[in-house]
Amino acid sequence: MEIPKVSIMMLCHTGRGEGLTRSVKSVLAQTYPNWELVIQDDCSTDSTYTIAKLLAEQDKRIKVFRNEENLGAPRNRATAVKNMTGVLLCHVDSDDYIYPHALAFMVQAFMKNPKLGFAFSDMAYGDNTDKAISYALNDEPVQEQPCQGWRSLGMYTRGAYEQTDGYNTKLLHTCEDGDLATQIAAKFPIARVGHVLYVANAAEDSEHITVTHKIDCATCPCRPDCNYAKGFAVLANYDLDTWEPIKITEDAQEDYTCSSKGIFNYKNYFMQQNNRIFDYLPEFFQEHQFDHVVEIGTSGGGFSLYLHELSNTYNFTFRTYDVENKLHEAPPFDFRHKSAWDGEGYNEIIDTLNLPGKVLLVVDGGDKPKEINLYSSHLKTNDVVMCHDYAPTKQYHEEHLGTTPYRWNWLEIEEKDIDRTNLEAINTNLVDVAWGVFRKT
Repeated sequence: MEIPKVSIMMLCHTGRGEGLTRSVKSVLAQTYPNWELVIQDDCSTDSTYTIAKLLAEQDKRIKVFRNEENLGAPRNRATAVKNMTGVLLCHVDSDDYIYPHALAFMVQAFMKNPKLGFAFSDMAYGDNTDKAISYALNDEPVQEQPCQGWRSLGMYTRGAYEQTDGYNTKLLHTCEDGDLATQIAAKFPIARVGHVLYVANAAEDSEHITVTHKIDCATCPCRPDCNYAKGFAVLANYDLDTWEPIKITEDAQEDYTCSSKGIFNYKNYFMQQNNRIFDYLPEFFQEHQFDHVVEIGTSGGGFSLYLHELSNTYNFTFRTYDVENKLHEAPPFDFRHKSAWDGEGYNEIIDTLNLPGKVLLVVDGGDKPKEINLYSSHLKTNDVVMCHDYAPTKQYHEEHLGTTPYRWNWLEIEEKDIDRTNLEAINTNLVDVAWGVFRKT
């Protein structure tokens, strides 16, 4: 049986020469033989294009094209895809690289399920020494979700691409990949390939670190034309024009918060929780009688608002921290727009943990393993820490939290990620709603 041809898109521009060499070498090292590499140079002004041409001399499967004018990422992708001849298409950024078995694993997924339109792998972050410094296991996709972010290594079929509007050239920022994934998922099945196949460059001088190349939807002028933004607005009940939650009446509130999506509007604040959390937490707070609660990770404010309401019922102080301010208005709770990892925010949290009385630390930020391990040693005896998007193991998550009717698709921290020194698991029923709870002994 003839194996399908894979076309790999690699965009390059000024300053990518050194990274480009590593990226191309990783393609040349693939165990899967039937591929072509399309390098699309966007008018680089240094030696990048020359380096690309020299690399192409190493293998006839490498093709190099150069734009007559600088197009920017969305239009450059739309141009590059016209030069690709494979039946399966994927991206490798010119400062990233893939492991030798990457294409083989991805192609296998499509051969096992010919109906697939889009699939993605897990990934790692690496430095300039080709060493992986951290790993990121992507969430299982939610097929019915109206917006899909791009996840690497992403691969899609030509047939699926041709039934979309293609790369969205109306976008000014590098969001065209998530826009395309959203379009494909609306018409075709999507899947996760559970192997780390892609390494993104996270060196201190890399573009991932030094350039804010993804703009926030709230301030993006392209939002009305963006398929991802339009899908997210439906998912979160946001007004696409104002990017604020659509006001809902108290009569409708109970029905809406029972959404099975896990993302919903809680009293006009964005919340991402299993809706059964409303059944579990009142009993939890009644049992423990906390004096102080501090939250890391405010996000859209819905869960923070709920904790604030509980503070009035159960008589504890409440404060929440986030390095980003995603709130659409001044909230009724004590929100601190500060980093929880260092500086003033860190010192304030330590001060709270040292207060007399029983403290609860709520961990729901961007790096949950780092956050729980950073602060757990500062907890007093009988203080409690709870962390979100938790399951004891990946297998437990797949068997108990990844199934209907109470599916929870996010897994960001497992038992193995936590330093359990002087921490004992308690209130294990909360694992059912993706929360791990531990008491300091």
